[in-house]
Amino acid sequence: MSGTFDVVERHDGADRAATPALATIASFATSLRVEALSREVVEKAKTCIIDALFGNFLLESDPRAQAALRTISIDQPGHSAVVVGSRHVAAPADAAFVNAVSTAATDRSDTHPPTATHPGIVVIPAALALADHRHRNGASLLEGVVAGYETMCRLARALVTPELAAIFRPTALVAPTAAAVAAARVLGLAPAQMVAAVSLATQTAAGLNEWAHAGTGEHPFHAGFAARNAVASVLLAQAGVTAAPTILDGQSGLLAGFGARQRAHELTRALGQEFELLSIVHKPAPACFFVQTPCQLAQEVVRRGPIDPDSIASVEIRTTEAAARYPGCDNKGPIDAHQSAIMSIQFSVASVLAARGIFESNWKNFGDPTVNALAARCEVVADERLSTAFPARQGASIRIVSRGGGNVEVAQEDFRSMSRDEVVARFLAFAEPRLGISRAAQVVACIERLELLDDVGALTGLLRLE
Repeated sequence: MSGTFDVVERHDGADRAATPALATIASFATSLRVEALSREVVEKAKTCIIDALFGNFLLESDPRAQAALRTISIDQPGHSAVVVGSRHVAAPADAAFVNAVSTAATDRSDTHPPTATHPGIVVIPAALALADHRHRNGASLLEGVVAGYETMCRLARALVTPELAAIFRPTALVAPTAAAVAAARVLGLAPAQMVAAVSLATQTAAGLNEWAHAGTGEHPFHAGFAARNAVASVLLAQAGVTAAPTILDGQSGLLAGFGARQRAHELTRALGQEFELLSIVHKPAPACFFVQTPCQLAQEVVRRGPIDPDSIASVEIRTTEAAARYPGCDNKGPIDAHQSAIMSIQFSVASVLAARGIFESNWKNFGDPTVNALAARCEVVADERLSTAFPARQGASIRIVSRGGGNVEVAQEDFRSMSRDEVVARFLAFAEPRLGISRAAQVVACIERLELLDDVGALTGLLRLE
């Protein structure tokens, strides 16, 4: 797709007639119409919205989400954006902040497998808050979500490498850009305004992965900061602020900052023709994406019959190099914090074997001596064949050797995403205790017909506690 902007001259010896990638993205996003999208894309966007919203109903149980709520002004004149899962309304940037933190804190964020980024925890809170605040229709929300996901996945493809992810959190770096595209589309900004909004938001990109080494829990705030900054940037652009249109692919832009300008073509590759949204997957385990396939394999082992953790002499977990190298993933313990537990491949596999399945409690009981002892007998191995197949596939294998000399081997070529029905069932399981059975079902029905909704407030009104 070609952009519709005036040519911006570059001063770095590059093609001076080239259209900035952001201009092309803005042209795509502003012209996006839900009626022109395939049913498959529209339905996937709705599934992602349902998946993002379920986490907001854990707001009251997560101390980070509660801390975020305490830092904002609520229920003041002019406030109209719902803080989902609460009784409160706030300014749109603040509502986006809290909603992003609470859904990110579940550690079940939807995932773009090729880049291990999590669009839903940022794109949807930012888009929803502004749609709610400005009484936009459901079609505009869907269009914003699709535009935001397409931007985030492509920017991540251009930017993210295993070397980068060892230090910077990929989601944190690409989320402000994508969330601003989504929020700007929701408001119906003109292309030039969208460029300014996205450029401003991109200049807030930040987020380090030291938390994964330290076992601390600040990573949900990466999503919160990105969503809040995106909303603020969109409102600034609407007020007339301008910013560099070459912020993504310019000589001192985001890609240049990480030595990735040679991959700038990924920003607009097949934009509007192929939809990265369709590759988004949904995680069953409340843990890092890189532990998901190993956990599914461990669950397969226990489905075949009970296994005594003490009878296991060793477990070899073969995975991709990207998984083995990601901060906190190759960690046999001892595990002494929840955040360390959700990142550790060894602990996650050991917990599923010990608990005989994937349960919420697996990662909360991080001090379990049986699980920790088994995790210490687990080895993570970066497998060349699996690494070659990455990122197209997220395969793994497990070989369990018993103290008696027998062994069990299981393998899986790719991660198996939750189905739409499973995503809806999980939403209802978390929303029904807070909303009641009838209202929770109404939320799902409302999202199912979102493109027909005249005002997103009809949805957020159902999401606000009484």
